[in-house]
Amino acid sequence: MAFIFIDSFDHYDAPTLKWSVNIQATIDLSGLQSRTGIGAIQCSPFGPELNIVPRPAAVAGIAYRASGFPINDVMGFISGTGAGRVRQVRIIVNGDGSVSVWTKNGPFQIVLGTSAPNLVTQDNYAYIECKISEFSASGTVTVRVDGLVVLTVTGDTNPHGTGTYQTWYIEGPGGGFGANIDDVYLCDLIDSGIPGQPNNDFLGAIRNFAEVPIGDATPLQWTPNAGLTHYTQVDEIPPDDGTTYVSSATVGNVDQYVYGTTGIVPPVQIFGVQVCLDAAIDIAGSRSIAPSVGGVVGTAAPLSTGYNMVRQVYDGNPVNSAAWQLTDFATVRFGAAVTS
Repeated sequence: MAFIFIDSFDHYDAPTLKWSVNIQATIDLSGLQSRTGIGAIQCSPFGPELNIVPRPAAVAGIAYRASGFPINDVMGFISGTGAGRVRQVRIIVNGDGSVSVWTKNGPFQIVLGTSAPNLVTQDNYAYIECKISEFSASGTVTVRVDGLVVLTVTGDTNPHGTGTYQTWYIEGPGGGFGANIDDVYLCDLIDSGIPGQPNNDFLGAIRNFAEVPIGDATPLQWTPNAGLTHYTQVDEIPPDDGTTYVSSATVGNVDQYVYGTTGIVPPVQIFGVQVCLDAAIDIAGSRSIAPSVGGVVGTAAPLSTGYNMVRQVYDGNPVNSAAWQLTDFATVRFGAAVTS
């Protein structure tokens, strides 16, 4: 495993469709606030949180543009739940444009180190990445801005004592100011197993592109709620959650669609592809679905009566277990499978 999560904020407008928790952030799809594509999430200060299976290390990146710099987290890693939650590692942008690494919850935070000033400037996107070697008494945190290492510190990255984190969050500055965040990624430090593309280190100032279906492929075993074409029921931005859809109650049924590469100009390196299936069940009960990529069915996830995104990130093409190529989209089809 390497990739955990990717977001472009270009294909939906409700953060909780894709993130676990959202306090007050909103998604702007106007194309006026984004770095790539049409969307960016706006945080002032609190943003969304992503809950995952606890992991002992992490590397992450975000494109960050703020209207001002009251000292506040831009992203961080939390261990524990409820009242016992502890911010294990926090990446801070300071008023002078420097970047700091903090640990622990306020007001008892500990500063492990601070970079030189003027690395992040007002109203300009900077790509901020951090890598945490381990959550331990002597963990190393490395911070990069726009591809350059600006800070490396070693200290107690495990104030909660669990040796892991289970929540990743992104934030804005607050204090009357806000931030747009775009093109985010989260990985662990385990080699992906894809030759030449381990995805367990800094990826750099990446750009994430969201694509929707542009045609029907095969098989087409689900039922469109209107008309004869399938892809036109599931290609809207943002999702209309129940107005147009395809459906199936038959285990094993698969729908697959043609996808393009709009906005992606070669040559490019594709680190990963994340499939997002916005889905729900129409009555209380039990149903699970999974992505189907080139006929390879992925990891199943249960549905509820409320819409949510079933997500899976593929570090490489599951059809040939090789690194993704832009030309793969000419032949590889993407869709959904009913698994139970």
